[in-house]
Amino acid sequence: MNMSKSACLGALLLALAMPALANDADPIPLGVVQVLSGPQSKYGANANKGIELAAEEINKAGGINGRPIRLFTEDTAGSKDQAINAVRKVIGQNKVVLVIGPTLSTEVFAATPIANQRGVPSVALTATAPGIAAIGEFSFRASLPEDRLIPASLKRAKKLYDIKRAAILFANDDSNMKSSADIFKKEAAANGIEVVAVEAFSSRDSDFSAQLTKFAGLGVDSVLVGAYPDAGASILTQARRLGLSKVRFIGGNGFNSPKIIELAGPAAEGAMVSGPWSIAKEDEANRTFIAAYQAKYGEVPDQFGAQGYDGMKLVAQALKNAGATIDTGSIRTALQNVEFKGVMGPFRFDQNREAALSDGAVTFEVVNGAFKIVQ
Repeated sequence: MNMSKSACLGALLLALAMPALANDADPIPLGVVQVLSGPQSKYGANANKGIELAAEEINKAGGINGRPIRLFTEDTAGSKDQAINAVRKVIGQNKVVLVIGPTLSTEVFAATPIANQRGVPSVALTATAPGIAAIGEFSFRASLPEDRLIPASLKRAKKLYDIKRAAILFANDDSNMKSSADIFKKEAAANGIEVVAVEAFSSRDSDFSAQLTKFAGLGVDSVLVGAYPDAGASILTQARRLGLSKVRFIGGNGFNSPKIIELAGPAAEGAMVSGPWSIAKEDEANRTFIAAYQAKYGEVPDQFGAQGYDGMKLVAQALKNAGATIDTGSIRTALQNVEFKGVMGPFRFDQNREAALSDGAVTFEVVNGAFKIVQ
């Protein structure tokens, strides 16, 4: 008898802890946790623009089975502590049924376990470090990880420029950049590229002359970089100043922003990076998205805007598939089984809750001050 009462009480407490909508007309509350200020804000701000554009379109079209969606947006400023507080706030105070974000891998590793422990699904749209989806059963990743992007870059660099002798330079106080360095090592070996030096720096550093001078003395033909745009641009600028004009610079996902071209200027020429989306993709969905983004924001979207847009539409499709009962459990099941076609191509989650993007990675090179697709 006591065991039966305890079981009933446990079930009741679990039900009370699970966010759910009380009324068919209630807006569906979604948390959006992004870097909107600070050095990495370009990533989160542009992703957020895509999210808000998609949410606006969804609500104008009638919402989710007649219910509007409501976004509760929090800025992490690139801080793990602020990311943790943001996730706690949207779940505890705003009672969201799903969290979109955070932006950076370091934030995801810090904050997403909280959502997972509380049984609230989270979808990381831009984080690329290995292990994101492995955080738990409620953790999903809708972006291609670095272990799919970096191999694409190195294969094309090897094919086009026959690079043979590389150095690795990375921020050792950032989990995403440390994992990028590990993947660079592995994939360089797989492509017959000898790594002759591995050097680290702190994200607060601005002088990279010692590392670059060492690389020049070793006669490298390529430098594989794990850095965000500010540091990446400084590395490129200082490298050209030190005479490494013929050295090929290949970046991890941190290079995947127009900001690196804005900051480095001509020094960015020839830099390479891979991503999941291209503005040059010729299909109706992509053209419609680009036109809508330009009309709303007065600028063309980048990869992060596309990821935000597709991510929000993907979540909306899963919510529709969940049916009349919108709670965290039904949303998790719907996400696991969702099939969606967006501006980045056909999409689903694999059995490990990782992105299964049919169109795969696109490799870019900076040519005449802009990212151009390389085949």
